[in-house]
Amino acid sequence: MRLTRIYQPQAAQSGQIVNLSKEASGHLIRVLRLQVNDKFIVFNGKVGEFHATIIELTKSIVTVKLGEFNAVNRESPLQITLAQAVLRSEKMDYMLQKAVELGVTRFIPLLTAHSTLKLAPERWQKRCLHWQGVMLAACEQSGRTRLPKLENPMTFDLATTAIKADQRIILQPCAKQAISTFSSRQSVVILVGPEGGWSENELKCARAADYNPIQLGPRVLRAETAGLAAVSIVQSLYGDL
Repeated sequence: MRLTRIYQPQAAQSGQIVNLSKEASGHLIRVLRLQVNDKFIVFNGKVGEFHATIIELTKSIVTVKLGEFNAVNRESPLQITLAQAVLRSEKMDYMLQKAVELGVTRFIPLLTAHSTLKLAPERWQKRCLHWQGVMLAACEQSGRTRLPKLENPMTFDLATTAIKADQRIILQPCAKQAISTFSSRQSVVILVGPEGGWSENELKCARAADYNPIQLGPRVLRAETAGLAAVSIVQSLYGDL
């Protein structure tokens, strides 16, 4: 049976006694119904993972002892930055979850001319915390041992100049070049637009920043699908799929 995986940043060495966070404890107690002496996996988001055994539990806190350390690395050799125009709640959550499973290294929420989601600064902070939770849960489920980085939302022009990568791609349905024509690189950034598409000024900025417009075939993909398709292709060509 596959063991449950839980993220705990304080996990550091075998033999360590750790009190799990309230969120993790609640999940193990109320959802999974684990008991004393039950085992699961703990990872700290930086290196490998530990086997862990529950040694004590209360109504709200689980105490575990970290056992054998496994220096497993499930990260792709291809460093992928996915810069996605911000989508509505469920669509953004779905995209983030699946992109984590596919091995994306870094996420940048893009604020574009045709983005439909407009929030006050304090609400962006709350939304980013929610997205971080979605990504963390996807790491626990998928077996990843390193946490992808979530950047603060960026405007399009700032993102195109700030992001560094060997290969720069902007998805554009009317582009002539296919993604499969690019040669292997160690890092790639993929810009994905909103449902309303890119503005002419954004396309001009992308060209000035040496982004290559590419298409993903004859069909127009939804905003939440296009980035995942592109990530799957580059992972298959140059990564570990």
